[in-house]
Amino acid sequence: MSICQCGCGGTTNTAPQDIARRGLKKGEHFRFIQGHGRWNSRSEPRPTGYWTARQSNGKTKAQHLVIAARVFGGPLPVGAEVHHVDGNARNNTHSNLVICQDSAYHKLLHVRTRALRAGCNPNTHKMCPTCNRALPFGDFYPTPYIKATERTRECKRCILAAQKNRYQQRRTRS
Repeated sequence: MSICQCGCGGTTNTAPQDIARRGLKKGEHFRFIQGHGRWNSRSEPRPTGYWTARQSNGKTKAQHLVIAARVFGGPLPVGAEVHHVDGNARNNTHSNLVICQDSAYHKLLHVRTRALRAGCNPNTHKMCPTCNRALPFGDFYPTPYIKATERTRECKRCILAAQKNRYQQRRTRS
């Protein structure tokens, strides 16, 4: 007899046959009762940082998706993503969750939040991830091949510095 190592106090079953991927021989006890383990839905978050919830069919699903679907009144639309307003993946209160229609809108929320935390207006400024500064839209190149309103990821200064660096590396190789 062996006790489940998740701390529930239950007894584990024995292996009916050799299970090489778990390193068990026939007759040895499992470390955990099936469904228990290091990331039990009620004890700890998963390695991704999201809490899990066990569904009626026995499968687990991220808890914030279950809560959002319940508040939405049915299953979430295809391609929908759930955004945590405060950025804390463990805060799954329904007032902290926003249902985004697609990943593009979800990413836009993160970009605008980053600009707000930097203390600038997200309608007129953008964060450059290379130099980590909040700059006006005019300091970014327009990208007409994506959308007329879109701007490059890095600011003009960082793009020019990267081009200069590549040019110098090419010259030293020659």
